[in-house]
Amino acid sequence: MADLIFLFRKSYNNQNINIYDKIALYKFYKDNQNNSFICKNIINDFIELFKFRKDKNEKKKENNGGNSIIIDEQTKIYKVIENNKNNFSDNFIRIFDKNDSLTMDKASDIFYFYLKLIFDLIIEELNKYQNELNNDTKKINRRIL
Repeated sequence: MADLIFLFRKSYNNQNINIYDKIALYKFYKDNQNNSFICKNIINDFIELFKFRKDKNEKKKENNGGNSIIIDEQTKIYKVIENNKNNFSDNFIRIFDKNDSLTMDKASDIFYFYLKLIFDLIIEELNKYQNELNNDTKKINRRIL
């Protein structure tokens, strides 16, 4: 995944997000902060979005059933999603819906901000997984002894 983000950042003149750009993600996070399934799906949606990168110094044209869109730095993320709805979850579509300030050149920073928002959830999931592993190890040790 790191390679995909690296290639994406290399393709665009990356722009930093501002406080207004963060609001949509923060609202979504607050509404779904206890649902790890949704949070995981959003990560997968971001990965799918990163696949729509342009080649350096060239605009990329995406076709989807007769609809086409030229993807460059200033392309609105919701336009890319709109032309490829089958590739994205409904939740992801709602985050970016008609938000003109969220453009492709900000996508990697938007993703990193989202990861910061869900960091505590990720740590909680890792701790649960670690406890499950420890419990399984104890069960295996009891069987051996």
